[in-house]
Amino acid sequence: MLSALTYKKARGLVLSVGLLLMGLVAITMLLRGVDPVEVTATLMFAPVLAGMLFLGLRGGSAAAALAAGLYLAMRWPAMRVVGFSAISGLVFSRIVGYLAFGVVGGWAADRVRQGLDKLVLYDEIDDETGLGNTRSFLSAIDLEKSRSDRYEKFFSVAIARFSDAPWEEDTPRKRRAALRGFGSHLAGSVRTSDLLAHGRTGTSHLVAAVLPETGAAGAGIFADNLSSAIEEMIGMKPEVATVVYPGDEERLADMIQAFNRIDAASHPTV
Repeated sequence: MLSALTYKKARGLVLSVGLLLMGLVAITMLLRGVDPVEVTATLMFAPVLAGMLFLGLRGGSAAAALAAGLYLAMRWPAMRVVGFSAISGLVFSRIVGYLAFGVVGGWAADRVRQGLDKLVLYDEIDDETGLGNTRSFLSAIDLEKSRSDRYEKFFSVAIARFSDAPWEEDTPRKRRAALRGFGSHLAGSVRTSDLLAHGRTGTSHLVAAVLPETGAAGAGIFADNLSSAIEEMIGMKPEVATVVYPGDEERLADMIQAFNRIDAASHPTV
């Protein structure tokens, strides 16, 4: 559910808004006839913002120190002419502003990034359908394999694959609503002990189900019902496959590998 809220995307949004606001402030200052040095000093908050967003506390602190040094250099000629005491308040406030912005902002950026990383790491809900995501599917497989190996039980996995064609002409809003409705309908049609998960690879959708203590016959019936339910909703018959563990270790490993690839693509490094 939080894949849209990765730090990378949040960082891009904050940087864009911050640069826009700084640009507007600088233009306003120029129109009001403010000293060009102060206009430049305002724009020098931009690299501090970029430093803290991309490199956190270290980047924000380093960029702030650099901005403070550059501002001091720009004001040095004026200080030699009128004396330091005449503009000390202005210089001091600017330097403190850079350092506070870089240090506090960098610290906050680090905390936000760590928090979002943890939320994404433990997120097990698919954004599009509200079903489980690939990570929840892989976790359920690990759990059922452990139970099977320890207690000599069995379980099955059913996977349905179908294309994105039913929704490719829809507007983004209508598409989101359709996929949510699709997921809600499927979730209500299975046992509470069965885990349904959704993943996407290119223009193909995968709906996978982990069926505890279900053998080949039960998995076949489930797969037929799943296929009929999907066909009824989207007007397209999906490709369906089932595996039983223990017994189909190699095919199960192929399914796990496919979902691992989808999971890696859905949770990029932030």
